[in-house]
Order: sequence, then structure tokens, then C-alpha cells
Amino acid sequence: MKLQIALLFINLVIFSGCKHNTTEPPSTPQDPYTGITVTGPDGPAVIGNWDQSDWLRIVPSSIQVWVSPAFPNPTDGKFTMQYESYGTDSVIAYIDDWPNNKKIPVLNQTITAGVVNQVIDLTAGYGYLQRKEGIVRLFFSVVRGNKSYTTYGDIEYKHYLP
Repeated sequence: MKLQIALLFINLVIFSGCKHNTTEPPSTPQDPYTGITVTGPDGPAVIGNWDQSDWLRIVPSSIQVWVSPAFPNPTDGKFTMQYESYGTDSVIAYIDDWPNNKKIPVLNQTITAGVVNQVIDLTAGYGYLQRKEGIVRLFFSVVRGNKSYTTYGDIEYKHYLP
């Protein structure tokens, strides 16, 4: 009997010291992209919050391509990506549409000197209100030889804007 009580006591000590940890994923995973640079419908001028990690100048300075903040941001569908080049460069741009688990190619071509306004529609291919709201990231890269120089910016999609 003393042996049974001793074994019961040992088992209680062992099991009470063990923690039960679960590593279940959250029911709604967090968007990895946060913060946007708020712009209006008429151009890339900042009219609200400015996310200082977005739309940074591409380095090295020998690359003469600038990408302006997308406008309008936030958007309910279409926005404009504006970039400016002072020479001829090979560029690649795509959108990481995290809320909808898609990569959307935007640009893969050689550009020449000038300012380009390219309209992008985040609702293309979706039915009414099927597209999930959230922040997407636009990556813009200049390719020289076997190196790629990249900047990015975040765009927020909302079903309805005031």
C-alpha cells in the first residue's frame, strides 16, 4: 500500500510539472504588411500618414529610376504607379497580394527615359466584393547584369472609401 501511495505521489509530481503547450496557428493570421503612405487621387503627394519604410530611393546612385508613392492610397480598386527614368533600364515589378495569396506581375520590360503613369486594377479577375481587403506590397526592381536593385511600397485595398 505504501508503494502504491508513493507511486501515485511521484506520478502527481511529474504530471503537475509538465506544461501542455499548443502551437496552433491563429484563426486569422496577421497581415505581414502594415502601414501605408496616404495619397490622394490626383498624384503621389503625401496627404496623410507617411510610412517612412516605403518608396525609398533605389541605391546605388548610378541607378536613375525613381518610384513615387502609389495613388490614391488607400484604394477601392485602381491605383497609379508612377516611375521616372533618366536612361534605359530593365525593370520588373510585381504585387505581393498577401490577403488573396497571389503574386501579380505588373511589369517586365525595358524602360526608356521619361515619366510613366501605369494604372493597376486590384479588382481585375474578382467578382463583386470577392476580393479580400488588406494591404498589398508592390515591389519594383531595376535589373543590371546579374544584380537586382529593389524598392517597395504598400497599398491598402478597401471595398468602400468615403
